[in-house]
Amino acid sequence: MNRTTPFKWLSMLALVALMTACGSTVEQEVSLQLEAAAVGPFFAGPNSLIADYTVDYPSLFPDQAVTAKQIKSVGLKTATVQLNADSLDFAAFTSASLQFVSDNEGMVSAAILNPIESNGQSITLQTSAEADLGTFFKGEAFTCVLDLDFKDDDYRDELSTTIEMTFNTTLKQ
Repeated sequence: MNRTTPFKWLSMLALVALMTACGSTVEQEVSLQLEAAAVGPFFAGPNSLIADYTVDYPSLFPDQAVTAKQIKSVGLKTATVQLNADSLDFAAFTSASLQFVSDNEGMVSAAILNPIESNGQSITLQTSAEADLGTFFKGEAFTCVLDLDFKDDDYRDELSTTIEMTFNTTLKQ
């Protein structure tokens, strides 16, 4: 018997095991729209608007049954913020930033716009390519914190925005 035969079989078995363990992945784009709100008055400087989200895989991935174990990574592709106040536009702010936080994960900055050079009702934030938000989507819930930096004091009772986000997800098959 040739002594290299068992080694060949072991090598092939190890290669098959490695290929199976790595598995394949698929990339999918998903969208999420949240309303972030805060109660006034608002003072000059940063003010935080909060949007809580309970992770809902069927609405994020309507064409397939996805579980938390399948999520490999999630990156924020786009983030657009729309003011829900007729009497206010983005000329009232100097900057905006969007962070994610949960009970189990520390705050991660995902997008920013500084300076804001718009006097309209909508802005698009610059997203961070380095921010992996996968751990937030693997959990049960997370919070989006939208910090708007007011130029001056504003004594309105409340302020809300709509945040429209698109994510690039990588899923294990």
